[in-house]
This record gives sequence, C-alpha cells and structure tokens, in this order.
Amino acid sequence: MRLTAVGKDYFTAVVLVTILGMATSSVTFVILGLSLSFAGVISLLLLRLYRERAMLAVPQEASLRVFKGESAHTSLRLRGAPTSWAAVSLGSLLVRGPVEVKSDLLPGGGYALSLRPTAAGRFGDLAFSARLSDPLRLFVHSEIVVPVALTLDSMPLSLLERPRTPLISPLTLGERPSGTPGKGQEFFGVGEYVYGSESRDILWKRVARSPELNLLVRQRESNIPETATLALVMGWLREEDRTKLVDMMCEGLGSLGTTLLGLGMRVTLKGEDLVTTATSSDELVEAIMVASTLASSSAPEDAAECDVVVEVGGMEGMVRPWAGFKPTVSIGDRDSALPRFAVGYTGVEDLATIAGAVLEK
Repeated sequence: MRLTAVGKDYFTAVVLVTILGMATSSVTFVILGLSLSFAGVISLLLLRLYRERAMLAVPQEASLRVFKGESAHTSLRLRGAPTSWAAVSLGSLLVRGPVEVKSDLLPGGGYALSLRPTAAGRFGDLAFSARLSDPLRLFVHSEIVVPVALTLDSMPLSLLERPRTPLISPLTLGERPSGTPGKGQEFFGVGEYVYGSESRDILWKRVARSPELNLLVRQRESNIPETATLALVMGWLREEDRTKLVDMMCEGLGSLGTTLLGLGMRVTLKGEDLVTTATSSDELVEAIMVASTLASSSAPEDAAECDVVVEVGGMEGMVRPWAGFKPTVSIGDRDSALPRFAVGYTGVEDLATIAGAVLEK
C-alpha cells in the first residue's frame, strides 16, 4: 500500500492547515486540519476493509476456443467488487502460458478482453493484477489478484491441414493384403479421383468433412482396424521447455489423429490418468486439450499393446518395453539415437509412415 499523488498533496495540505491554525491560534483552521485528518483515516480503514473482499472477473463465455495465433474476444465484469465508494482498476493479466493479452475499459463498466495464444494447449490459470484505491483516492493497494473464470483452448494448426496419405511398407503389397480378416473397409491407401476411378471407391464421408474440392478414393484393398490406440507417455519436462514440448505434442496428435479419423477409424488416447476416444474432429480436439493439461503421464499398463506410443520429454530412467518394435512418435530433444520404428517430431514432420504402420498391424 502506498500514497498516491493526490494523497501526498492531501496530507501536505493537512499539515500546513494544522500548523497555520496553531500558529495563528485559529480554532477554525485547527478544526479543519483535524477534520481532514479524520477523513483520511476513515478512507484508509475503508480501503483495508475492501481489500479483504474476494473478487472474480466473470466473462461472457466460460470458455473460448481458437486456433493457435488467432485472437479470441470477450468482455468481463467484476463480481464482488467494492461499491462506488472505492475504485478498482485492472492491471496486467497474469497467465501461465504463451498468451498475448489486451484489455480496455468499456463505457458503463466492464472490460473488453482480447487473448491471442502463440502455442497450442489449454490455459485456465488466468488472473488479473488489480489496483484498489480508497474513497478519497489517497492510497492505493496493488497486491491484489483477481481470478478470471475463463478457460482458453488453443487448437493446433495441424487440424487445418489436409489429412496425409498413409504410407504402407512395400513388403505388405501384393495379391494378399496385409492385416487379419475382420470388420472394416479394405484398402491400402487414399488417393485423388482420376478418370477411370470407380465411383464406389469415393470416400464420401471424408470428402464431406474436407474443405478441399478434390474427391478422395480408395486405392487398393487392405484391412483397416476399427480403432487406433495411442499411448501418451510424458516424461520429465523442464518448466522452460514445457510450453514448446506441449505445443509440439498437440500438433503431432492433431496431425496423426486427423489422418486416422479420415480413414474412418476411432482414435483412443491413453495415459496414466487419461482414457478418451474420439470419433469426430470435435472429440479429437477435446482429447488433445485434456492431454495438454497433464503435468506428467506414466505409460499405461498396456502401452506395449497400443498401436502407437507418443513420447514427450525426457525418457531417462524410464522402462520402455515398446522401444524398438512399436511405432513411436518421439517429441523433444534426444541425446541418443532414436530406436527402430521411432519418428522424431518437431512440429513439421510427416507422420504418414506412423499412420501406415497402424494399417499394417
């Protein structure tokens, strides 16, 4: 708590009036000085009373969802703020995560809020620093934190990309398709419609979901699994690296998940405390957002039986029974060479080979 510029002038005037009254033996000036001092003390007591109130910034929407790099806009009002006897002004937004924030005071009260995330993930620890002043604006208390009841979802840009064509190993091609007999449509890959393609091979559902105008068709026959299971293993993440690695994880899951959904498969994401299945793009986004909030995630018990393992962060000291024989997406810097069937992902690699490995099982 500190004096404002108005407060410094106010108490300077109180001292001068009191000294003048005592020097001139003027009762009027003495009473005026004491009255001003008493008013200042009452204003200070009211400030101490108001600062104990719990305030909450309530936006119009409880959650916002945009793609990484886009801006989300909303307005908010303060709940539990002091009456007109005191003044509250919001300062900077305190947020753990890469979010650029702008706020403006609206006519009639309230604030316009603009949020622009620069990395993918879910951000919910939002709060404003606030300044509270007394009724006479003599003091200001700046050590106030006002929570914001808002969750911001930043979706990875990989969700906007056209689904990749899975790459099948040449060893699986031939008269006898790979895989085992069972349910599912049979094909080796996805290609664009050309003259002579059969209309029955057009993937109408996938075409309807795609923003592109090209017709996609089945290329050859192969057994497609109904569900692809992704095991999420999050190792040790340094705080300074967490934002970068989680962003890459979201991009990788978005790229791989979009490709697998485009093939008509369900995508199940498993972690230590996470099991969720996505059958649509919206469900995939929600699964990715939930995964981004995990502080860590040990390998699920059946990680070696999952179709793909997604490793995030350092794996030092961790037992990895899937290493060397299970398709793996490795996110983060590695001091040693990657094991067989592993792809190092930095946000730009093509994961079509991993999707192809799922089809080959």
